[in-house]
Amino acid sequence: MSSTSIQNSSLHHSQSKYDDKFMLSIKQATDYFGIGEKKMRNMATYLDGIFVKNGNKTLVIREKLEEYLKNNDSI
Repeated sequence: MSSTSIQNSSLHHSQSKYDDKFMLSIKQATDYFGIGEKKMRNMATYLDGIFVKNGNKTLVIREKLEEYLKNNDSI
């Protein structure tokens, strides 16, 4: 495989099973973002507008968390 082929193949984003979802559970978000569950639950306490409580269940607005992570260099 040539170096050009390797570079081109690494640029293609594989389709995730969560790409079409608006909200993710904490478990799904940890899988999607690669952030631990404890850290994700901690983030839910201080990131308003990104996490939504539905009874006992905490949901993550996927696109808003993606945007937050793109714009911040630490979590």
